[in-house]
Amino acid sequence: MNMSGRGCERVRHESNHRKLIIRYLLGQLPEEELSRFEKCLLADDQLFAELVVVENEMIDCYVEGDLSRQERESFERHYLISAGRRRRVEFAKALIRVTSMSSAGSAPPPSGTKPRSWWQRR
Repeated sequence: MNMSGRGCERVRHESNHRKLIIRYLLGQLPEEELSRFEKCLLADDQLFAELVVVENEMIDCYVEGDLSRQERESFERHYLISAGRRRRVEFAKALIRVTSMSSAGSAPPPSGTKPRSWWQRR
């Protein structure tokens, strides 16, 4: 992914495929690309917003065990070096635990029955 001569337009085009953002998050960008990408992040709100979305998805995939072995190792070696990032991952783990406990405790009503409203269940 050579970005020379294209600036942020090239970054934006590649980020549509998400590969560049993923490589950035996993610490797989060479120094020159890393520097250029970070400058573009500061200058392009849309690119930054896309980074946040991909980052959240990557955290969810990590927590749910959906990353490849190589991606997981890169994620742990590069992404999790920051205390703030580790807190985000712990929050995602807690959120998944709470939502799985919540969904396990509320079975859907039998078919053909009308669901009761929340105040009728009390």
